[in-house]
Amino acid sequence: MISSHSGPFESLRGHSLLASFFLVFSWLLVPSKTCAQNWSLKKDQDSIQVYTAHAEGSKFKRIRADFTIRATREKLFDKLLNADRYVDWQYNTLHSRVLERVSPREIIYYNEVDAPWPVANRDLVIRLKIEETPSEPSFRILTWSEHGSVEIKDGVIRVPSSKGEWRVTDSGNGKLQVRFEMQIDPGGDVPAWLVNLTSSLAPYQTFLNLKKMLE
Repeated sequence: MISSHSGPFESLRGHSLLASFFLVFSWLLVPSKTCAQNWSLKKDQDSIQVYTAHAEGSKFKRIRADFTIRATREKLFDKLLNADRYVDWQYNTLHSRVLERVSPREIIYYNEVDAPWPVANRDLVIRLKIEETPSEPSFRILTWSEHGSVEIKDGVIRVPSSKGEWRVTDSGNGKLQVRFEMQIDPGGDVPAWLVNLTSSLAPYQTFLNLKKMLE
């Protein structure tokens, strides 16, 4: 299936929508090497800071977002483990569903993201795992691509690789300090310059939606 959006592909709206797909899998990140990165601030709005940095061995930039949520860790876990409702807050997500509940803190889920014409939609299968010690204030949420769980759909391009990490600190006063990093290869024939140009939009909008739902 190819998305049937109207309007010229060259438009700014089209650029933003295209980038949104690649970056909306907001839970697909790489293990952090923050100190070694030369991060550049791209967006600072609504107490959400979005940065980009060059990624070694990839034409696509890494993304980082820093923000605070007024919520408990259990409320955050509830949102992340309920992949059936990702369409409610993940930017431009078209379909989402839980494929397997591996444990109370680990799921495998499927996402399809809408992309503007003439670009094909993308989809991916992701394993999400929460690593925490309840007595410790800091915890991690890891995500990575799974392969072979869902057949590839005609007209939809499967994201070949994604990997990620949330690092969260529970301040103990009803607030969670979050650092999110992401690296993803969207697959297919997509101009890297276009994705990199508008790469701050999707993480900003996704996390703004998440904050509003939790707060």
